[in-house]
Amino acid sequence: QCITHEFAYLGMLGSKNKAESTKQILEKEGISRKLIEKIDTPAGIEINSNTPFEIAVSIIAKLIKIKNLT
Repeated sequence: QCITHEFAYLGMLGSKNKAESTKQILEKEGISRKLIEKIDTPAGIEINSNTPFEIAVSIIAKLIKIKNLT
């Protein structure tokens, strides 16, 4: 539902396979590929995070980056 609304950032947690299968489902549902490609997968800044804490920090860092650039 989020993808059909205006957003500054839309991230998705999950493996690369899960992300790709979700993107394929969205495309089959009529969502444009251009809009689908705006989804940040995996969510956050690439810091090779493994723990939930590190993943959260990478996502917050990405949100701060976007906020400061817009």
